[in-house]
Amino acid sequence: MNADPPLPYPGKDGQTGDVHPLIDVPALAHLIRQEPPPVLLDVRWHLTGPPGIDSYRRGHLPGAVFVDLD
Repeated sequence: MNADPPLPYPGKDGQTGDVHPLIDVPALAHLIRQEPPPVLLDVRWHLTGPPGIDSYRRGHLPGAVFVDLD
């Protein structure tokens, strides 16, 4: 596995704020098959709303738990 870049992740033109995964798909798929599996937190939040619960209900990773940032 590659070393993680330092935080915050650099975005376009060196700016921060772009969304980047904390883990890639193959690494997460491997961890999910381990015992015990990781706890997956689904934190969907937007500064100007709406609450993320509706988006979570439309689709999320299996077993992920919704977390309301507020």
